[in-house]
Amino acid sequence: MWLERAPGGPPAWLAGSSGRPPGHYGEVSDTDVVADAVGELYGAAPHEFISRRATLAARARSAGDQRAARQITALRKPTQSAWVVNQLARTATDAVTRLTELGAELRGVQDEKTRLEDQWLQAAEHSTT
Repeated sequence: MWLERAPGGPPAWLAGSSGRPPGHYGEVSDTDVVADAVGELYGAAPHEFISRRATLAARARSAGDQRAARQITALRKPTQSAWVVNQLARTATDAVTRLTELGAELRGVQDEKTRLEDQWLQAAEHSTT
């Protein structure tokens, strides 16, 4: 599966290995050309994305791989925040793990806060009746 991680590493597709992320619409080709393009595009600076994508798609097209060219062209430029998360996932997997854990803890605290607020509101409602 394309989300699988190498032990202690980022998802395989982030590392540019044989795993495949989904394309914008549909599955990514089984060719290394597309996987390599994904690794290069999402590892590059955002301001380079469009020109690199065009170059990589043209290279695939000139090699006769129309399917790969279409799939490369369909890859979408990440938002700035998505790019930052991609870079973090590529370079600081421990930080991503910790952020994931903190997110779960934060959701738990928020759920508890909501539960306590609901109890307080119910108690306040009962005391006024």
